Amino acid sequence: MTLTWHGGKTIWEGHPGVANTNSWVSVPDFYDYMVNNEIATVKWSSTEVNIGDVIQFWNPGDEAWTHAGIITNLDTPYGITYAGHTDDHFQRPLSDVYPDSYTEVRFLCPIDTID
Repeated sequence: MTLTWHGGKTIWEGHPGVANTNSWVSVPDFYDYMVNNEIATVKWSSTEVNIGDVIQFWNPGDEAWTHAGIITNLDTPYGITYAGHTDDHFQRPLSDVYPDSYTEVRFLCPIDTID
């Protein structure tokens, strides 16, 4: 696990010239960083999420968590929508990819630290 998501940059494998930390470009490392540092907690139910929470997708072909997005809307004709950069979309319905392409989803929800 990368200790800080913003420092100690390494070259992103397969993308020469692009420097990032593993916890910023790797779905499992991002999850580990957010949960282990008590920044976010994992939720498995869409009824517990808010706009801005991170959604992560399980790819059954790779048998791994391989993609992530940001929840952009909860109350649309399509249900939950999210933004992602892989094929540049905003307000993409979760139903476009789940459960057909990705068989599981999990949500990273920020821990409220304000007293």
